[in-house]
Amino acid sequence: MIGYATLGTNDLPRAVAFYDALLAEIGAKRLWDSDRGVAWGVSMTQPSLGVASLSQMIWRVAEQIAKLSEAFELMPGDIIYSGTPENVGPVMRGDVIECHIDRLPNLSIKIV
Repeated sequence: MIGYATLGTNDLPRAVAFYDALLAEIGAKRLWDSDRGVAWGVSMTQPSLGVASLSQMIWRVAEQIAKLSEAFELMPGDIIYSGTPENVGPVMRGDVIECHIDRLPNLSIKIV
């Protein structure tokens, strides 16, 4: 089982074409892509929804933290959930929200 792997390249378009073909063999598809990188994945239960990159946010992370700090005392370890990517609906009972932040353990939350 592969949790995730991070790879570097000096030719992103060529690498993306290679991994599109390679990972399609195991049923993986692109979950998101930007000018700085691409993420592929496989969902065993349902298509991935709400997959996005911080680069797609309207307000930068630092701006959000500054504004929230005016109203709340933020502490180390606090998690800030903000906004939703397009094509996402309300959270429903039984949904599983999975969060990934580079260099940190993944977080999985089941709505009961």
